[in-house]
Amino acid sequence: MKKALLKKIPVVEAGIRDKQYMELCRQNYLMKVQKATVAHKRTLILNLYDAENIIKEQYQPFCRIFFSNRDFITYFIKENRWSIKTLDILEAEKGKFISQIAIRTYKEKRSIQQFFHCTDDAVDSIQLIQIEQQKRKAEKSLKRKKRRIKDIESLFRSVKPVTGRFENGWNTRC
Repeated sequence: MKKALLKKIPVVEAGIRDKQYMELCRQNYLMKVQKATVAHKRTLILNLYDAENIIKEQYQPFCRIFFSNRDFITYFIKENRWSIKTLDILEAEKGKFISQIAIRTYKEKRSIQQFFHCTDDAVDSIQLIQIEQQKRKAEKSLKRKKRRIKDIESLFRSVKPVTGRFENGWNTRC
């Protein structure tokens, strides 16, 4: 994913309706969903807002999570840094339950389910996001492991086989 292109995507700000909703639902976070096409790939953008900031009428998200077909990345706006942390790690970092994320509209929940090709309405959107993040991290880890094994195997192929003379000399000199 090209970070420079992702940064250029306009941020959807929360508004007065979101403030009113957050005062009623008493959740820790609000998630607003965007869809975009970046470098000819469809991208799902999840904007996470802190409820305390929304109530103070500070409508900028504290982070944005970008999903493409096989990848995801998180951008922390205030710190201007990128990360591949999952929602559960964010929870430990922020100290509040990430599971208490409010998604205000059904349309946004449906957008998340459609992006991940989930037809089961019983699956919670936040849980679906966590599952997809874990799945993508596992795929990346497996890919790295395969690449590392392939490199090691190619190095072993370049080593000449041990001769009988070397093997006999090796065993007698202890």
